[in-house]
Amino acid sequence: MEQPENCKGKTYIWLVVGFLTIISILSVLLGVYCLRANSEGCVKGLELQYQYRNETRLLQEQLRQSQETSLETEARWKSCSSDLKNLSETLKEVTSQRNYLKEENLDLTNKLKETEAALQMEREKNKTEEHSSACTGPMTYSLLLGLSLVIALLP
Repeated sequence: MEQPENCKGKTYIWLVVGFLTIISILSVLLGVYCLRANSEGCVKGLELQYQYRNETRLLQEQLRQSQETSLETEARWKSCSSDLKNLSETLKEVTSQRNYLKEENLDLTNKLKETEAALQMEREKNKTEEHSSACTGPMTYSLLLGLSLVIALLP
């Protein structure tokens, strides 16, 4: 079933008109899109978007640096904390040694006082013997020498 030639031409015209209509509608839509895309609001929006991206990158870099600094500070804090513990333990040891040395110093002071008292008693004893004997001088010196040796050898 063939169509008459007259109908073929009309169909062709309708196809061309439909095609041109679709092309013109697409052209109008493309023009509207281009106008909107180049509008002041759209251009400002793109500029703001680029600006916010740059600011976001900058903030992310600052955050990364801040986190690194925080980790370094935490590591230094841990090191200082460890040093503080060591110093505290050393201080306790030194305090303990100081207390021990104080006690030892008191003991030595008491021994020295006792020795001085004994020496004084010997001197008084020797003075009384000196009056009673003529040869007490060398004995006194030997006793004093012996006492000074005892004092020197005390721990």
